[in-house]
Amino acid sequence: MIRGRHSGGAMILKLTCYEEIPSHFCCGHHRRAVAVLLRPVLFCIRGRVKAGTLNYVVKKGFIFKTYEGRLIQTGLKSTSPTSMQSNEFTFSIEDPSIAERLMLNSGKEVELHYKEYIGSVPWRGYSEFIVDSVVEINPGK
Repeated sequence: MIRGRHSGGAMILKLTCYEEIPSHFCCGHHRRAVAVLLRPVLFCIRGRVKAGTLNYVVKKGFIFKTYEGRLIQTGLKSTSPTSMQSNEFTFSIEDPSIAERLMLNSGKEVELHYKEYIGSVPWRGYSEFIVDSVVEINPGK
């Protein structure tokens, strides 16, 4: 189901999945088609918590400026029998206050709650993992 509402003079489409599509992406009779095409990337499929050392959080993008980050988890993972690499979790952040809080705590042990989506959309970030809250920040040693 698609519902429209006015926000500051601009029409914003609201889908039943609690995500909003800016009106300049769809107009007139194309609204339903856009909603059907974007439905797989707009629905949250699960929410979880990950813990590790916060590597960085940056704001980047050409058209859509989004906050992107990386968490280094303990342990190693192997993509093939002869290689090993660190277990990294890349994520996006929609809320600027959460992003600013994390930027001030790089290098510290953190626990982050995130939502996982089937795919990414440009205005939400590069990752399908969206951090929506900080559970805990440990100052470390």
